[in-house]
Amino acid sequence: MESSEQLIKRDEMINQTQSDNPEFNAPTGSFINDQKCVEEAKKPPEKSKKPPEESKKIQAVSKSFVCVLIGPIGHGKSTLINYLANYLRDGTLENRKVVIPTDYYKLVTENGFNHSERNPELYLSQTENCSSYEFLNRKDNCKYIFIDTLGLSGASGPHQDNRNIQKILNFLNMTKKINAIIIVQNGNYRLDLCFKNAYERLKNSLPLSISENIALILTNLAESASINENCIPLSIKKSYMMDNVAFNVKLEDFSKMSRFKKIILNYKWELSMEVIEELIEDLSQYSEASTRD
Repeated sequence: MESSEQLIKRDEMINQTQSDNPEFNAPTGSFINDQKCVEEAKKPPEKSKKPPEESKKIQAVSKSFVCVLIGPIGHGKSTLINYLANYLRDGTLENRKVVIPTDYYKLVTENGFNHSERNPELYLSQTENCSSYEFLNRKDNCKYIFIDTLGLSGASGPHQDNRNIQKILNFLNMTKKINAIIIVQNGNYRLDLCFKNAYERLKNSLPLSISENIALILTNLAESASINENCIPLSIKKSYMMDNVAFNVKLEDFSKMSRFKKIILNYKWELSMEVIEELIEDLSQYSEASTRD
């Protein structure tokens, strides 16, 4: 309980506050001024300022790396792009992301891509035009653009390969600048004369600046490879080996597998993801090269 003297002092303080601040309402302790409220309401809301860190991320997104995939039909270019989609879009073995339809995965799960191989039923389906696949890597906030080119050594023979090589070169000339060429080759196939001639022509037609930015990916490797980078008549900056068996197993078949087989397949999936991670990290270090030197 307050004493009479304390009550008197409190009343004097309130009266003094009211005289000094006519906008102060003693019982509620709040300032009231309708005119000021109206004026404040008329003011446009202030634009929120983005933190410096977010601004840096937005600027970093504009950095792009363009990589051109070249290789024979059926040697894994499309499967490689599907693996890239899973790495860059958080796919898992149980929830695989599909950008390009395949014999085992005919349903595309990722929107925003347009691939010219419309009929996955055709074993020797051939890309008639170059197709572009763009991904954002949230680790470095950079865009990675992969160009799937026409397949080499098709059923039409070397004359068709020559035409395809010329189309690839024309495409490179229109692109003006790229960061890398990635040769995709089935590691279980020996390089025959047809392949060697195609790569030899490609080598003789590439500008020097691009010929120094060529990587090799050997696919379908459960164990050792039948070929290596020395078999290909190109200057290979770095080679990678991966077993893309996970995309040769349907989801319904995976669910029926024994626990042991699932563990093995998951192990191979993780190894492939490690290869993709290494590839992305390396590509981010590739300097941009002109296609018109």
